[in-house]
Amino acid sequence: ALVLSSVCLCCVSAFVYSSGTGPYVFAIVPFLGFANGWVYPAQRNLLVALIPGGCEAEMMGFFQFSAMSLSWAPSLVFLAMGETTGEYREAILVCPIFWLGGLAVLYFCVDVDKGLEEVEATLDKRFKSGA
Repeated sequence: ALVLSSVCLCCVSAFVYSSGTGPYVFAIVPFLGFANGWVYPAQRNLLVALIPGGCEAEMMGFFQFSAMSLSWAPSLVFLAMGETTGEYREAILVCPIFWLGGLAVLYFCVDVDKGLEEVEATLDKRFKSGA
């Protein structure tokens, strides 16, 4: 989903440069919406799968704190690039850079299979609704 979002924003940057290129936007935006609708549930599912039993509230709180603390960074870089260069076509590429950077950190620094194995022993500590 992040790769699809990145490709869509790169296409917007490459092909949308005047009012005459509006049809390109309508061709690209549905794919961008599909990717954004896919990435956030997948992100939460991976996080929930890697949270040890009994630590759900702490880890989700840390996740929310981190998300709120860092959510301003892409917007700030976009604004800075747009204001200094006056060209927003290149500034929109900030989002894919951040997304692909996060994807690289996840791919190279997180062993998901090992995390799932370690969490499996603590699953009995999780609160189950109706139990």
